[in-house]
Amino acid sequence: MSQAASSQVNQEMRDLKEEILFQKVLLKSIDDNVQDREAAEQEVRDEIHSLERKLNQLKRAAQGSSGSTSKPSSRSFPSSQGNNPTNSAPEDRAAVAMNGYLGMLVLL
Repeated sequence: MSQAASSQVNQEMRDLKEEILFQKVLLKSIDDNVQDREAAEQEVRDEIHSLERKLNQLKRAAQGSSGSTSKPSSRSFPSSQGNNPTNSAPEDRAAVAMNGYLGMLVLL
């Protein structure tokens, strides 16, 4: 793997780790005032699990790179999913899960 590709993979791994940490903070910030708390918590847990899988894929690709520079996509969402918030970008799902409680993150 070239130095540029390695640098890109390392940056993607850092970005994924940062997003995982953000999602964990988000999960901790969900309180009893959030509508459908259990669903919101499960949605965030699912996102954390998905991000951790992507991170592990990148780690395996970085360790076992045998000249291939292809990398797993950090986001692949089919366009047929429409406006369902559970199938949208992670930022959109996080906003739905927070249900207006972004102010709580400022306190952390």
